[in-house]
This record gives sequence, C-alpha cells and structure tokens, in this order.
Amino acid sequence: MTLSTVCPHSVYEVLIKDCSDFKILHNDNTNNNNLFLNLLITNYYEEFSKSDQKLNKDLLKAINQIPEKDKTEVLKNIIKAFNTNNIIDTPKEKTKVIAFKPTKMSNKDIIYINNYLINDESISSFYRRLLISYTKKIKNEREKIIFKDNYNLLIKAINDDVKVCLTLKSKQLYKDVSIYDIKTPKDEFYNYVLISSKNNPITLRLSNISNVILLPDKRAFDDKIINIFNKQIKYGVQYNVSKKEILPIKIKLTPQGIKLYEKIYLYRPEYDSHEGDIYTFLGPYEQILHYFKRFGDDAIILEPENLRITMRNFYYFANKAYKSIEKPKD
Repeated sequence: MTLSTVCPHSVYEVLIKDCSDFKILHNDNTNNNNLFLNLLITNYYEEFSKSDQKLNKDLLKAINQIPEKDKTEVLKNIIKAFNTNNIIDTPKEKTKVIAFKPTKMSNKDIIYINNYLINDESISSFYRRLLISYTKKIKNEREKIIFKDNYNLLIKAINDDVKVCLTLKSKQLYKDVSIYDIKTPKDEFYNYVLISSKNNPITLRLSNISNVILLPDKRAFDDKIINIFNKQIKYGVQYNVSKKEILPIKIKLTPQGIKLYEKIYLYRPEYDSHEGDIYTFLGPYEQILHYFKRFGDDAIILEPENLRITMRNFYYFANKAYKSIEKPKD
C-alpha cells in the first residue's frame, strides 16, 4: 500500500532537508525519505490529532455563541485567517506529490489513523495537513518529534536521576554515562545532549543517538564537569568545552572589528569585560575560533597562546593555499 498527498513545494523542501540534516539515511548515505516520513507520522499523529480536535471544539463552541445573523460573516473571516497563515496554500505556489509506504514499525499506526482519525475529509487531506503542521514548527522541535522515543528516554533518565547506555549511529558505544541536560542554542536549530562519560564532558547531537537504555545506577558528576557544562550552556551549548579551557580569552578589536562584532549576531560569543579595544571572553575556544575567523586582521587573539597560534596557523595555511593557485605575474 502506498499513501500519497500533494503539498506546497516549500513543505517538501523542509521535509527533504530535515531527512538529510537528521541523518535518516540508507546504507549508501542517501536520504531514506520513506523511513523519515514513517517516523514523522508515527511520532506526530497523536499530538497533531489532539491539537486538531481541540481546535475544532474551540471553533464550534465559539461559533455556537455567535448570533445566527453573524455566523456567515464569522465563518468567512475564519477561512480568511486560515489562508493568511498558509494553512491553505495559495494556488500560485508550486506543489509536490509526497508518497510513502508504511513500514512494519508504522503499519498499526497508519491503520489506526485511516480507520479512526479521518472522518470528514480525504486521507490525502489529513496527511497533507499533518505534514504542513510539522514543517511550521521550529527545527529543534521537529528534531524532538523524529527522535521522540530517544528524547523521552533521555528526559526520563534526567528526571529519574539514573545513568544510561547510549549507542550512536556511528556504532560508538557509551556503556555507562550520566545525562546532565538537553539544551538548544540560541539559533534554535538542534538539540544537544550533554553527557559525562568516564568523567569526561561530551556533547552529542540528539539525531546522532540511535539507541538509549536506562540503567539502575544513579547519575554522578564532579564539580569540574558541572562547571564545564554550565559554562557551555551559558556561552554556546553546541561547542564542546575541554577541561583545559580554563584561561580567559583576550582579543584586540579594531574599530572595524567592533562594528563587525555588533553586526554579526549568529554564533556571537558574549564578552565578559573590555578595556578599550581589548575584549575578554570566557566562552568555549571552539566558538571563539569559529566566530572570529571571519574578522581577519580586525580581531587579533592575544591570549591564551595556544589559541592565538591556532588562529595564526589557520590564516597561514589559508594564505599558502591561495598562493598555490595564483598565476605568476609577468
């Protein structure tokens, strides 16, 4: 049995990109779109259906309280509002047929949806609205939907204060780890799982975890690990912080560098203090390197020495690579 629906092309693009970004792949690393759609539907249909039913009840209740003479006008306004919010796509937008085959995992859910949840509309219409609803959520919420089972187990491990055994998609195994927290950075793209393994801080993307098993032992963190994780959460949860990153980072900014810092918001580290044109940061080293690489000679790392050398080498080898392809002048 193959199910299909027609969605706006923009919805199709979000689904395909999520499938790739969340690494729902075949063995040859191509998108496994069928598995992705089955995961989406299985993990989201209950939430979608409950929200749908609540909206219908609220609308009926509100409409029943309206005088009979005004009901027609109110219904027109409701339809207009739906169109404005793209719940019904405009005829000008390109569409795309989205088809999938139920898997062994999803077959029971699909049967339940088709037989019990779909009443006054076509099967195609229901799945179309479900997919559109999914794509309207921010990306980290969509990631939680696709990996709903693992996410719920990780949250349970935190709430129950127990350790877990984790298997990653890369087949790497963490046999005995404590989950500190699950956080999303300011850009709201992905969910990051902070774990302590053999007293080492490790950051994992939720989508990279393939299996979670709860263990009976209690979670355990020493003070250094807690300080590292708190620092990471404050300055940039997507950037790992090592135990060696204890020194403040001092950067000299030119007037143009200060303007760039004020202008470039994405992944921007917050400075702790500054004296004149020298700014002090306490954030993860990786974040500082990632952010200030764009500044060239408008941002010079003064301290610590190892970070200054790393940045210097980055520009040195980049310059060397460019010179290697330049044509000699006559």
